[in-house]
Amino acid sequence: MTTPRYESGTSSSDMACWRTAVVIAAVITGCGTTSTVGTTNGDDASGDFFLPVDAYALTVQDSVLIGHARDVLVDDCMSRLGVETDLASRSAPKADREAENFGHYGNRRRYGITNADIAKAYGYHLVGQATEKLDTRQLSPAVSCMREADATLAGPAGLGEAELVGKISRDSYQSSMTDPSVTQAFTAWSECMKAKGYHHAHPIEVVASFDIDNPVVSPLELATAEADIACKHQTHLIEIWHGIEARHQSAEISKHASQLETIKARHKEVVGRATQVIHK
Repeated sequence: MTTPRYESGTSSSDMACWRTAVVIAAVITGCGTTSTVGTTNGDDASGDFFLPVDAYALTVQDSVLIGHARDVLVDDCMSRLGVETDLASRSAPKADREAENFGHYGNRRRYGITNADIAKAYGYHLVGQATEKLDTRQLSPAVSCMREADATLAGPAGLGEAELVGKISRDSYQSSMTDPSVTQAFTAWSECMKAKGYHHAHPIEVVASFDIDNPVVSPLELATAEADIACKHQTHLIEIWHGIEARHQSAEISKHASQLETIKARHKEVVGRATQVIHK
């Protein structure tokens, strides 16, 4: 597994399982009414940020779909072994929530929190995120059932997003963090935050100041998140950061065009098999 696209410090069981740079398909509706920062050419109406490599990546909806299909297969396998589980029933309704948290392309938290409505209501917390766990007694048979499910859906290649896609995403992010234009924007953002009474050097590390595992969102967290959004607007941080990443990715994609098209086709096949499993 490679580095997730959403901001460091957050977690999602589905995203960790299914991709490193998660995204969501057009069937998700109702996401276009929230206000966001960093609107740039290629952004979806939901306010998520499109990056060139997203054209070759799984969408969030794809990821949720595959995860749900895998749970269906695991439940069936476990039942054959005499152990009843209900993973599929718990994973079925997660797509809308994943979209709300991570956006159309899974980049909503790539540059820190960017959605003003979510910041106002939840601060840096994810919206209603929960992790489902198997009973300890179920773990041993589940391992073999998970392997069986993976083989059914994807074969030897596995279900994870191709390493090349993750590498391009990871490398562009890491390179952007040291780009002079981006570091200057970080400084401007930090100075803006300081003027509002908040002392943070970097828009990603600010989340570490709060316990996002605690279900209670403090007034300080809400106020900080709103100031964060305002300063991103004022300094054009997201536009600058996004632009640097997009240029880096486009250059890398041109070097691996044929391989990326093959990856894109394989993703489509896996999604097709997952759809058949769910609707059998």
